[in-house]
Amino acid sequence: MVQYTAPDAAETLLLAWRRTSRHGSPQPPVRLRGLTPQSRYRDARTGAVHHAAVLTEYGMHLDLPPGDWSSAAVHLIRETEG
Repeated sequence: MVQYTAPDAAETLLLAWRRTSRHGSPQPPVRLRGLTPQSRYRDARTGAVHHAAVLTEYGMHLDLPPGDWSSAAVHLIRETEG
């Protein structure tokens, strides 16, 4: 997993991949870093909104397709107040 975050934490890009299948074992959530703690972030692809505190403390479940070397990219954009 690789995460790129803008210097002002307004956006972050998460790139994740699975090297080999885990034989039915669930993937653990991926914890993000460097987000603005009290903010919410919107997934640019799905429109889902996530609280930064949940993303940093608990993590985000990624729906990686089955199979070796499956991958996903998630682009999160901080929601503006108002």
